[in-house]
Amino acid sequence: MKGVMLGRCLLAFAISCAPAFCGIATLITFDDLGTEVYGNTPIQNGYAGLNWNNFYYVTPGIEFQSSGYYAGMVSAPNVGFNGYRHPASFSSSTPFTLDSAYLMSAFKSNLWVRVTGYNSDGVPIDTERVMLHDNGSTFVQFDWSDLSSVRFSAHEQYFGIDNLMLDMNPTPEPAFTWVGLGILACLAGFNWRRFSMRKAE
Repeated sequence: MKGVMLGRCLLAFAISCAPAFCGIATLITFDDLGTEVYGNTPIQNGYAGLNWNNFYYVTPGIEFQSSGYYAGMVSAPNVGFNGYRHPASFSSSTPFTLDSAYLMSAFKSNLWVRVTGYNSDGVPIDTERVMLHDNGSTFVQFDWSDLSSVRFSAHEQYFGIDNLMLDMNPTPEPAFTWVGLGILACLAGFNWRRFSMRKAE
C-alpha cells in the first residue's frame, strides 16, 4: 500500500507542477483585428500580449488577389505584413518561444527574409534565412526559446505572416506556487491514509 500511496503522491505532484513548466501556446491569426482593405492600420501594442513594431495587417480582397498576401493566407480574412517594406519585429517583457509561422512574399518570387531572435539583453541567439514566394505561404518551424524579441528583414520588400505560433513561458514565481501545492497534495494524501487506517482499527 505504501508503494501505491507513493505512486499517487508522485502523480499528484507531477499534475500540480505541470503548469509551472509548460508554457501557454498562442496562435496568432490576425483575423480578429477587423477589416483593413488597404493595409493602412498598424498592429497595436498589446495585441496577443506582444509589442509590435512596424507590423501592419491587411484583408487581401480584390485589390490584392494577385499578391502573395492572398495566395499565402492560411486563415481568412487577414495577414500581417511589414510596413513600408522596412524591417518589422515583435517583443515581450517575458520570455517566449517562437514555435512556427507561415511566411509569404507579397509581390516578388524568391525573396529572402532573415528572421533573428534576441534575448532580453538584445543579443541575437537564433537566426535563419528563409526563401519566400508570392504564389503561396512557406511554413517555418523555428522552436526558438527564451526570446525577448524577433526581427524580420526582407531587403526592402514586402512580406506577409500568418498563423504565428508562440509559447509564452511562465515566470518563476508561479512555479514555486504550483510546486508548493503539489507538496501539500502529497501530505494531504498521506494524512488521509493514516486517518483511515486508525479509524479502521
